[in-house]
Amino acid sequence: MVDSFVSIAGCDSIVTSITELLVSYQDTINLTSCDINQVGTVVDSFVSIAGCDSVVTSITELLVSYQDTINLTSCDINQVGTVVDSFVSIEGCDSIVTSITELLVSYQDTINLTSCDINQVGTVVDLFVSIAAVIPIVTSITELLVSYQDTINLTSRY
Repeated sequence: MVDSFVSIAGCDSIVTSITELLVSYQDTINLTSCDINQVGTVVDSFVSIAGCDSVVTSITELLVSYQDTINLTSCDINQVGTVVDSFVSIEGCDSIVTSITELLVSYQDTINLTSCDINQVGTVVDLFVSIAAVIPIVTSITELLVSYQDTINLTSRY
């Protein structure tokens, strides 16, 4: 910029001003986080070494974490219950797998029988596999019926 002035002595004076643009900085940083509280956009203003404002925009996106529930069944009462396992996902976030194991109903019946045949007397235990893979147990107990055998001697007079 060039300005002209008249000096006190009446002479023209010329003043040339050279203005340089100082550099200001503006940058965007893309970030990721497993913490939902850190997700969002943050704009920070700073003063550069040259005295100009600089702006840094941080954009944080949420990484995927996984939470899953698996429902299981078992005939073994020792396996019944809920187990929560934590793993680290490929992105570095915690992932949770909850396994809920319920007890399958098992069946156990006893059938009391009787027989006149001594060869059928005794206890028999039968195991079956049901549709739900439970093993029902049926116990058959056969007891001997009391039978009577008497000899009667008859005589006749006629």
